[in-house]
Amino acid sequence: MKTKTGIIFWIVLLFSTSVSFGNLLQNPGFETGNLTGWTTFRTALRTVVTNPVQEGSYALAQSSCSTTADTKIVYQVVNVEPYATYILSGWVLNSETTDYIQWIGLGVNLGTSALGYGESNWTDVSRATITRISSSSWHELKMSTTVTPGYTQMTVNLGVRIDFIQGDLTRYATGYFDNISFVKESTPPAAVTNLSALPGSLGGEINLTWSAPGNDGTTGVLLLG
Repeated sequence: MKTKTGIIFWIVLLFSTSVSFGNLLQNPGFETGNLTGWTTFRTALRTVVTNPVQEGSYALAQSSCSTTADTKIVYQVVNVEPYATYILSGWVLNSETTDYIQWIGLGVNLGTSALGYGESNWTDVSRATITRISSSSWHELKMSTTVTPGYTQMTVNLGVRIDFIQGDLTRYATGYFDNISFVKESTPPAAVTNLSALPGSLGGEINLTWSAPGNDGTTGVLLLG
């Protein structure tokens, strides 16, 4: 927190007990029926399908048959605020009954490039959340990230790690994604509790002094405080 001093001639104070932030992603559930808003990374067969879906009418399928283990990614760049915390969540499905898919997950990184196909990028819990579970049911993944000072953009990644499909390069392994969300954390700043108003040296002038709260309760930096 930090102390603020202001000089004003009239005061209007507005108080709010809740803050709501929308999804920053374009086409988060692929309801356009295509990959509008998303960019592909690493060669793969990518289709928007009507079955299976977690919600709505469409979901993303990323498929590949590979001669080596590889991570297939689609990603999207979003604008963010330094110091702010964001929540990345979404639903994934690995319906493979074999080990052709090592894992499927969501990741986020600073800047405007994809997270990368190296597995170490995705097993770093500060940058990604993955699941190795295969089943016929959708699985929700969620993680939080705080923006490093100096950055105003981050990249959201949807990745599936396809293993080497030995002896059968006509066999495609597929991971599914749906209902992806990237939102700014909605905890509002704490209330100002020490506002002081004193007469100024000019007629009608009021000097205000207060301690600004954080962007998340009493922690963090209140950028517009």
